[in-house]
Amino acid sequence: MKSLLLFAIVAFAPACRSQGLTWSQITPAVDAPYMWPGEREGGGLGYDGGSNQLILFGGFGNETFPTDTWLYNVQSGSWEEILAYPTPEGREYFYHGVVTVDGVSLFVVSHGLGYDYEGYVEYDDTWAFNFDTMQWSEIATDGAIPGPRYGGHFGAVYGPVTNELWMGAGFHTSTLGTRYIDTYKLVFTTLTAATWVRVWGQPTPGNQFNPLVPHGRCLQGSAVVRREQLVLFGGCMSDGGGPCPTNDNWYFNRNKWTELPRCITPRVWSHMAPLSNDPGKAILYGGNTFYTEEIISAKDWPEYEVAVVDVDREDWIRYRATSAEENEFPERRSQHMMAAGPNGTVYLFGGLSLASHYEQNDFWLLSGDPAQTETLSCDGEWFSYLHLHGLLMAVAFGILFPTGFIIARYFRCSKSKVWFYLHVSIQTLGVLFTIPAFVIIFEFGTSAKPTHPHAMIGIILETLTVIQPFIGIFRPHIQKDGSKSTYRKIWEWIHRIWGLLVVFIGLVQVTLGVFLVVPPVPVWAIWITMLILWVITFVVNEIIRYTRQCRHPSDEKKPLEPEELELKCKHP
Repeated sequence: MKSLLLFAIVAFAPACRSQGLTWSQITPAVDAPYMWPGEREGGGLGYDGGSNQLILFGGFGNETFPTDTWLYNVQSGSWEEILAYPTPEGREYFYHGVVTVDGVSLFVVSHGLGYDYEGYVEYDDTWAFNFDTMQWSEIATDGAIPGPRYGGHFGAVYGPVTNELWMGAGFHTSTLGTRYIDTYKLVFTTLTAATWVRVWGQPTPGNQFNPLVPHGRCLQGSAVVRREQLVLFGGCMSDGGGPCPTNDNWYFNRNKWTELPRCITPRVWSHMAPLSNDPGKAILYGGNTFYTEEIISAKDWPEYEVAVVDVDREDWIRYRATSAEENEFPERRSQHMMAAGPNGTVYLFGGLSLASHYEQNDFWLLSGDPAQTETLSCDGEWFSYLHLHGLLMAVAFGILFPTGFIIARYFRCSKSKVWFYLHVSIQTLGVLFTIPAFVIIFEFGTSAKPTHPHAMIGIILETLTVIQPFIGIFRPHIQKDGSKSTYRKIWEWIHRIWGLLVVFIGLVQVTLGVFLVVPPVPVWAIWITMLILWVITFVVNEIIRYTRQCRHPSDEKKPLEPEELELKCKHP
């Protein structure tokens, strides 16, 4: 009876547009209580409008990678297991979607993570389930075939309008810098053949420092909202140097990326589905904010939260969904499966409970009109150890060390030794800032592996930074008559060059870190402004140093000779 009621909700949804977004749980039919898919996470769910059926495949549950295939008849409200052979190898986090070829609907499964007798396996094969023949077949692919991977962005346009499956980014465990930066589409030419086309990005793994495009990542939410248009949200950028999780989100439109406003808390393993009755919009639900120990503070998302992205307005809106039964919402989860249904409905199956950490097999329907739903304010503020690391390093290398350098180089031509004490104090404080920042990223960050330039440079820079104070401590002193020993002259050159390297590399390193952490635009704009100001300060003071500073006492217009300058502007 409950299944028939849900079918009525779906069928007559356009007539009930006054209802806000509402969750309704779908339970097994009374006459077939055991015909129900098992618990799983990371599988694939798709909807075929021609047959009015949902298809469920794969995932991980009960310590196995199941290869079962299930169809859900929306009209009758019942599940049926399809005993097809052969089937794809069991896998999770694969790229999938429903496409149409020559009037026939195909549920496409590509790549993914599985397991065999040798351990975990990352696939690069492609399979399709034919809704007419109820059989799986492996697809012969050519073109720019993406390498083995799993957990990236994917999708296909809702409805019988496209023969293309989109996919990109993702994770590859056996390659350094494993987060890919790319987007592909698989274009079907026949029911059993298709061609991969690289639409955007580099074909190799790694990360980028370009703040105008999304960086390499995995485990993000994504949806194709129109032809040639897709959105992605959050995910994990560790090993490539970025935050994990993150909350940046992007809109791809015909080979161009646009960053959207940040409104949602950071998370991995969220899921998205396009709104079938409103092209250009997609629903986001779920995900794990505290997947890693990187987060210091963030508001966890509430069970009633549903977010909608509108690519035409380039904006997000958070909604407070209601439930058909009082306070009966889906249990908070990640790694669940979602698919767009008819009339703007969205189906949700299974996933991993954030409370119990067990796989689920409950089944839910989200229906109603977002315009009639209570809205929530944006809640994208968060702070992580990665941010703390960056803040401490920015203070040290972006403020303290350059200031100490300027004092020692341009303000030491005076009878007072104040400049010396300021220089030592500021530089020592800078070193003290870098030590906890350096430890933090290895202890709490997920980006600690030196697989990218920022990490490698950081190790070298911290070594130089810690050694520099000891160089200062063991300096040979100037003799009483003002003369310098050979050791003193060598020490001065070493100390100057070493300090200059720390300042220069530090400014470069902070710049790389700012772009790597994917901050909002105002953050990196402020840093670039500071960097320009430092360059101007150095240039201006260098000019002053040789034209106006430390003039000959007998002739204010005559600069001192280099040797006299060194004696007057000497180190202690």
